[in-house]
Amino acid sequence: MWPFVRIAGDTGQELIESLLGPDQISEFIARLKDSEIADLVIWLYTRRAQEELGLESQVGLAISEVLNVLRKRGRVDELRRIQAAFPNRIHDQFIMMAEEERQTHSWTPPAPEELFALATDRRNRVVQNAERLVEVVIESLQRLQAQLHSEDPTAKYLWDDDQPKDEGAVRDWIRRFLNDDLALPHLVTNKEVEVFDRFFTDIKIEAVGRGVRRDLDPKLVVTIEVKGCWNTDLPTAMETQLVEKYLRSSTSPFGIYLVAWFGASAWTDGDGRKKQCHSWSREEMEAHLSRQAEDFRPQGFFITPVVLDCTIPKKK
Repeated sequence: MWPFVRIAGDTGQELIESLLGPDQISEFIARLKDSEIADLVIWLYTRRAQEELGLESQVGLAISEVLNVLRKRGRVDELRRIQAAFPNRIHDQFIMMAEEERQTHSWTPPAPEELFALATDRRNRVVQNAERLVEVVIESLQRLQAQLHSEDPTAKYLWDDDQPKDEGAVRDWIRRFLNDDLALPHLVTNKEVEVFDRFFTDIKIEAVGRGVRRDLDPKLVVTIEVKGCWNTDLPTAMETQLVEKYLRSSTSPFGIYLVAWFGASAWTDGDGRKKQCHSWSREEMEAHLSRQAEDFRPQGFFITPVVLDCTIPKKK
């Protein structure tokens, strides 16, 4: 029926509105997929003026009930699609409520063997949702930071003599570390963690259930945007790239904005990127990115900024 309604004009609208009454709406909505429910809301918004859709009208009440169905199901992606088409109709707080529902639906209690693994090795982690996956990835990046400045520092591998390697090479090196570190069997007891290279400066991390739970557990996703400290898009790319290009179209609203910071002492003045990187201090950059990330939380996007110190000593 839905394909007919969408092309039937006024006749289709009359048919749909007859099914949106208090006695019919629940049965009607139960027959639709979540994507079709979102299509229905967009279709009604398109055909009805805003003043006709107040809560005192039957259609307005029906839309409110339909939106609550998507919220209770945790369909953040479909609600964002509606919001993108009609920004004034859905508030960011409503999407945050849907995200809370989504996290609740995705939680599964640890299996007995997972609890045993947690008790026997403090390094073990049980990842039940994307928020926990972010924490595990941040812990991995902290181990990377420690290695960069250990007794045998690995930061040197991010440099070409007296200047940093290009952004793509830095991204690939970080991706390889994450892939090796997160794949350790002791680290995540209930998930298989996979690291993917998607776009030029983008890393996608997925966690899926192990064994028989692979097809039962929800897939968890975290997107990482990597930037060299010299990148001219660094102040704005959290929004223009991580949020708008990746997270807004993703089923997961969790991301990490990762900046590779290269200190000035060993960096030749002959590299034009040096001046761009040090137009502000590392502390100023961290503070700026933290404020940006907070601004996106009311919109339902949860971003953790990380600034890796990739400095090496100046050669004597």
